[in-house]
Amino acid sequence: MIARAEPMNIPDSFVIENSDRCSWIRIVLDSDPKWKNIIGFNLVQIESMIDHWIDLEQKVLSGCRFTFSNGYYIVFCNVGDNARFTINDLSLIEKLKGVETRFISII
Repeated sequence: MIARAEPMNIPDSFVIENSDRCSWIRIVLDSDPKWKNIIGFNLVQIESMIDHWIDLEQKVLSGCRFTFSNGYYIVFCNVGDNARFTINDLSLIEKLKGVETRFISII
């Protein structure tokens, strides 16, 4: 898979329950120079981001990291309504007491 700056088909939105909807939008990232650095490079690794709540003995899938052949990586952090993507930045990963965050390769 190669990052591309081409148009894409966006799935239709749908109702989850009551009036809550799930929808997608296309965000053009190439206006920011750091995002341009992944265009044309191969995706070489995908890792799941797992938060282990030690006291609760609970593990939660909290995001993922996509690494490209030039070493740049995109991180998706699922923090509820404030879910975010970043590039070469792990600052969204909060260092919470009693929580250990690990990345596990899935490809």
